[in-house]
Amino acid sequence: MSSTADLERILADHAEHIEAVVHRYADDPMERDDLRQEIAIAVWRALPAFAGRASERTYILRIAHNRAATFCLRRARNRALFSSITGDVASDATVTGEHDRLDLSGLLHGALSKLPGSQRDVLA
Repeated sequence: MSSTADLERILADHAEHIEAVVHRYADDPMERDDLRQEIAIAVWRALPAFAGRASERTYILRIAHNRAATFCLRRARNRALFSSITGDVASDATVTGEHDRLDLSGLLHGALSKLPGSQRDVLA
């Protein structure tokens, strides 16, 4: 099961569930687009290994959740790196407020990503 037609069918069949995962892990529309693409690529790469021991839906959602968790961790690291590079450069209160909001959001997403999937789903 690794043809383009299989991938298109799977992504279409599970679009609603994948979209729920995307919205759970990304707030920004551009980040959502990136995460959707990353999930699609991960599904495409994983399809040859699908052995049918779980339902297709379970398999696809596990891939989506794993990719989303990795996405959040990478985003939190990037934000932390950006914070350490920019330091105290931002003196404008509006910019500082936005910076604090992004840090808090990154910390929250990072904390959520550390929870087991079932607990993360309840909170999201």
